[in-house]
Amino acid sequence: MTDRFKLFTEHCTNLEVLNISFDMQDPEVWDNLSTLVRRNPRIKSIDILDVSFKPPPKAFLEALSACTGLRKLKARMDEPDGIEMELILDIAIHLEHLRIYGSNIFLPKSLDKWSCFPVMKQLKLNADTDFPIPLEIFRKCPKLRTLTWRSSEDMSDSVFDLCELLRIHCPLIETLTLFSESLTDMDLSLVLDSCREVTSLSIYYPMFGEQAFQSLSRLFPNIRQLNFKGCRGLTSAMAQQIMTSCPNLIQFSGASLKARDLLGLVKDEVTEEEKMVTQDWIWLDSLSSLKQLMVLDLSGGLQQEMEEQDVRWMLEAWPKVSRVSGILHPNKERLEKLCQILQERKVDSYSYSISDNSTDVTSGEDTEQEEEEEEDENEDEDEEEEPTMG
Repeated sequence: MTDRFKLFTEHCTNLEVLNISFDMQDPEVWDNLSTLVRRNPRIKSIDILDVSFKPPPKAFLEALSACTGLRKLKARMDEPDGIEMELILDIAIHLEHLRIYGSNIFLPKSLDKWSCFPVMKQLKLNADTDFPIPLEIFRKCPKLRTLTWRSSEDMSDSVFDLCELLRIHCPLIETLTLFSESLTDMDLSLVLDSCREVTSLSIYYPMFGEQAFQSLSRLFPNIRQLNFKGCRGLTSAMAQQIMTSCPNLIQFSGASLKARDLLGLVKDEVTEEEKMVTQDWIWLDSLSSLKQLMVLDLSGGLQQEMEEQDVRWMLEAWPKVSRVSGILHPNKERLEKLCQILQERKVDSYSYSISDNSTDVTSGEDTEQEEEEEEDENEDEDEEEEPTMG
């Protein structure tokens, strides 16, 4: 493989996109990649996946730092040292998109060397980092529009600094994704009150509650995407209000929600069976206004009991829907019928049935992989599909 790859690097001079995905234990492979980067000054996007999760060697990062046309870098790495992270920040001077994820990633103690990241629009840090330094990085990105930050550190003492960042230093942010278990419902409410232009929001907070929801409601008119998979505090009543108050919503993901709550089906007082009654059609009429809805994800701990009429109603009311996820019905046979209806309309379904204490996947992909792919789709929705090498 090394000989063929070396031959490739010697003759390839017009690359614009490079996706690297294989085990790169051999130093000669990295040497060839460094040569490849230097021979391709037009390269704009690089995605590095070393299956060992080791940081790229310094020679390769130095080659990247000389690539002034590079606009997008995505890297997975564990335990990069200070010099390696300094080189990545040198590269970031020219970047519009930077995404780093791994573990034990600690940035330099001082960022004085880098006065500004002038063209940075998307910054995603999915790693264990020390809280004050990421905030300082964000402050140096005046054009930032997408911010993803995962931290295991306690963020509660720096909530006001985060709010100041969103209000003053990064007022253009449209897509916000935050992962932390340390923020309270009130903390999250303050963060949401500081967002002005957010149209896409992903929240992974167990403490999400009524105060945060009230702050979120201010953003309803412009919201296009909401992901609450990590929010156990999101109730069906909240979901109802979201789906009747967000006219531009195209994607909604919620955890531990009952689809029948969303569709307005209630229990008959006599038979105790769930059914659709006349006044419920007012609720369905409200949901029918979601003409832009493309993805409905109701994954979570509660089983749903959707019937054929529910699925057919969704398909008629939401003409653009392309994916429905969740435990649509606990009965495997009835679930298969629902999935058949969806498939007939070319709607992807990621559905489970629960039987004999086991979980049967009727269709779809691994949830973890799906979430990562979904995030990448949102990140690159306006970009063309990129070729992969590896």
